[in-house]
Amino acid sequence: MPNDRGFTLVEILVSFLILFLIGTVFFQFFTISQKTTMGNQDKLVAVNLAKFFLEQVKAGEIAEIDDVGIYGSNNCQTEAGCSDDYIKTVNNKRYSIKVEVNETGETDEGEIRLYVVKIEVYHNDQKPITTLEGLVEL
Repeated sequence: MPNDRGFTLVEILVSFLILFLIGTVFFQFFTISQKTTMGNQDKLVAVNLAKFFLEQVKAGEIAEIDDVGIYGSNNCQTEAGCSDDYIKTVNNKRYSIKVEVNETGETDEGEIRLYVVKIEVYHNDQKPITTLEGLVEL
């Protein structure tokens, strides 16, 4: 008559190994989803900052953007107020904004003169998180 009173040590070790492997797979899934969520949150903030900044340029609220050129925190003419315009802090993260204004081309006299405004939002001064373009009358 065989001994059916319990599990052997090998059976218990194998079951723990299987549970450990399954737990590791689930833990990696949650880790990857958390990193993806944080990256998407940064992109969403950057897109909203770019849209908001483009609307400020359209409304003429940023006085120094008045002609063709590149504007941003790196090439401000005056220090006072410049960092407030081109550097924003959201969720304790610092975003810098670069604005490039170009002409659309030749226009006839009497027509509205539109400029192409390209806005790039950076985080930690790396490659841009997002780029937004729009037409603006300056």
